[in-house]
Amino acid sequence: MGSRRMDREGRPVAEAPALGRSAPKDAVGVWTARVPASSANLGSGFDVLGMAVDLELVVRATFDPEAPGALSIAVAGAPPAAGAAAGGAASIPNDETNLIYRAFRAALQAAGEPVPGVRFVIESAIPPASGLGSSAAAIAAGLILARGVLGARFRSDDGLALAVRLEGHPDNVAAAFFGGLVAARAAEEGAVSVQMVRRELPLRLLALVPERPLSTASSRAVLPKAYSRPDVVDALAKVALLVSAVKNGDWGALKPLFADRLHQPYRLPLVPGAEAVFRLANDRRCLGMYLSGAGPTIMALFLDEAERAAWLEGARPVLEAYGFRPLELAPSAVGARVETPEGETLAW
Repeated sequence: MGSRRMDREGRPVAEAPALGRSAPKDAVGVWTARVPASSANLGSGFDVLGMAVDLELVVRATFDPEAPGALSIAVAGAPPAAGAAAGGAASIPNDETNLIYRAFRAALQAAGEPVPGVRFVIESAIPPASGLGSSAAAIAAGLILARGVLGARFRSDDGLALAVRLEGHPDNVAAAFFGGLVAARAAEEGAVSVQMVRRELPLRLLALVPERPLSTASSRAVLPKAYSRPDVVDALAKVALLVSAVKNGDWGALKPLFADRLHQPYRLPLVPGAEAVFRLANDRRCLGMYLSGAGPTIMALFLDEAERAAWLEGARPVLEAYGFRPLELAPSAVGARVETPEGETLAW
């Protein structure tokens, strides 16, 4: 899955100039990165399966080679679902701990380039600490910006490996990089393998976002250190069948394949009301339901908007009783991309 640079008509164009000490003056301007949210695991595909969804992180960046180390970060707007947003704009750091900046800086340092002065204006529709890949989107945004200004000196494979080192697992970052539904593996030596399961999924999603956020660290802390052979075999079978069902468009086969033994039984008690919400998946209009990533968001799948609306109408009393806010979403076929100051677009 190599990177490519395109103009507005979809035609390949030349690499943009790299932004280093010798970068020409016209390399400086506004760069705009756009990255989708993502929903990972999909049941037993723990740390392997990830699906891009159509919430978006947008970062407008300017760089000043004459002011190395300078940093300015502004946040426009706030993510939806105020509770899970953990304060909205206030939850996005405006200093060197900002994950977009950390990823950008790490990429330039890995390429042996000085880090220029940076100004970011961030607009995110992705609730943080919600299981919708906010950290993966931030990492992908920083790296796609670095890929844009470094050109061929920062290969897409290097970017993906760096993203996994920063994130700790490959499922969300792979979906954020490439869009669609992907399977990913990070080898111990650092190499990352990604396969596109299906780029376009003709489904409708409903993200059920609780009021209280849940950190990935807290959610991982409850997982067991080892699993029984039957649980592992069950997970392998369900992932294989799920991938096949998605490829073949056999949507009616999905529901039982989301019944996971690896992480959901341990994480669901951390989400008040989760068991009651999961019982709503028994409705025939729901294709299935799973804990999105580390949670606390629960993702429900539907064939079309009419089925989703009818299900939601019946589910509202339970959702409101436990403080779940529904977000109507769709899978995204488009991954991370950056628009150069000249209006060209680079995607991984």
